Amino acid sequence: MKKIILIIIGVIIAISVIGNCLGSNKNSSASNSSNVETSVSDPNQLGDCRVEILSARFDRSTLDGVIIVVKYKIINLSNQLKSFDDFIDDYVYQGGVRLDETWATYSGDRKADIKPGATSEIEIGYQLRNAKESIEVELLKKKASLDSKKVEKTFYIE
Repeated sequence: MKKIILIIIGVIIAISVIGNCLGSNKNSSASNSSNVETSVSDPNQLGDCRVEILSARFDRSTLDGVIIVVKYKIINLSNQLKSFDDFIDDYVYQGGVRLDETWATYSGDRKADIKPGATSEIEIGYQLRNAKESIEVELLKKKASLDSKKVEKTFYIE
């Protein structure tokens, strides 16, 4: 009689353990799918960061000629200290040709660590090729291929 009761108790425990395992997998897969939907639906999220191209202005006061200064906003969504350069590859084009970055960052520091959950703004200067063609800014997740998801904005020269 004791053996039968022990077997029944063992079966009940096994069923409840299996049920809990299956239930927790359903919950975790549901939460994973909601995370994926969130990141897919936010066009400015690139991996573990959210980035925006805020504005651009011209600086004619440099020895390098006319510079376009692009202002970015970045939010660290990871759980580690990371910088703009850790998250993002920035590509700025004029007439389909990539512009060179100037020697100085205008505000902020592209290599400064950003605390998890914190926001930083940075301005980076790029050497213009001419004063006629529009400027295309593309931001990609670090080491992503050029056909990957990107945040982009075009600035027109007036």
